[in-house]
Amino acid sequence: METPLTATGAGNGTRPSWERHAACRAPSVPTGIFFSEDLGDIAAAKRGCASCPALSPCLEGALTLGEPCGV
Repeated sequence: METPLTATGAGNGTRPSWERHAACRAPSVPTGIFFSEDLGDIAAAKRGCASCPALSPCLEGALTLGEPCGV
């Protein structure tokens, strides 16, 4: 059985359900920090990811998709 943090949504045209729990989805988080070359932005993004409940499925998804950018 898939949990909200492991469901992938693959093949059905939907986003993975774990994204709803990702810290980076909060309205107060500027998404640009995750794709910046600025060292301060990169550090801020890593701090956000470190405590994120969706860290594992996010990383797994990025590796599976071959994501070339981001923290």
